[in-house]
Amino acid sequence: MNSWDDLPNGKRIDEVLEFVRCNPNAPWDATQDEPLDLARTTARDAAGLTAWDAAGAAAGVAVRGEAGVEAAIVAQDAALALADYDYAGELYDAELDVVELAAHAGDPAAVLLLPMLKIIKHTKEKP
Repeated sequence: MNSWDDLPNGKRIDEVLEFVRCNPNAPWDATQDEPLDLARTTARDAAGLTAWDAAGAAAGVAVRGEAGVEAAIVAQDAALALADYDYAGELYDAELDVVELAAHAGDPAAVLLLPMLKIIKHTKEKP
């Protein structure tokens, strides 16, 4: 049993971790978006303690695999969004342009999810 299993988006957190485990060579270092960096810090700071615990545990799982620090940070941000914002599951399932628009409008869940979703989309589109 994981600390996030009872959360509304617990299954999506599991999906994020599975993606990290299965794609250790994804372009993790390509996730920087300078205009959103401050927003990511703000969103992290606003997260509740339960969400931090779940996200920290999720990132710990990711680090134990083949993935490196960049992957763990991206996974932790995604897990944090999914743990702290119930509606983040809707963003997780949305088209990337919807999430990008929400992130640039300052939505904290979108800001935290965007790097992970960009990597997932990029990796799935590769031939």
